Amino acid sequence: MNWRALPDGEGEEYRFQNTVLARLLCKEERAHRKPFRVTALLSILYAGTRAGRKLETQRREWLAWKRRFLTILERDRYLASKKKEIEQRIRHKERNG
Repeated sequence: MNWRALPDGEGEEYRFQNTVLARLLCKEERAHRKPFRVTALLSILYAGTRAGRKLETQRREWLAWKRRFLTILERDRYLASKKKEIEQRIRHKERNG
């Protein structure tokens, strides 16, 4: 899949042609008990039917998951699994329309 690093270096995005389908954003906040924060965003086009309808009524364009981690290792494991999950959702939606 086409994951590219963002210019500011705080995450990655998945692009197809000129459209951003998903983003993984990482931030570090030292003042918090769990300093590593990850936000995963998936375009509404690839959300499920129920979630897609709910997001349309709320006038949102992204389905988001947010989590905090204590260590970089935990964060990296989560990023790898979330990438796989997002790629599977996109592939499934492409196959089934």
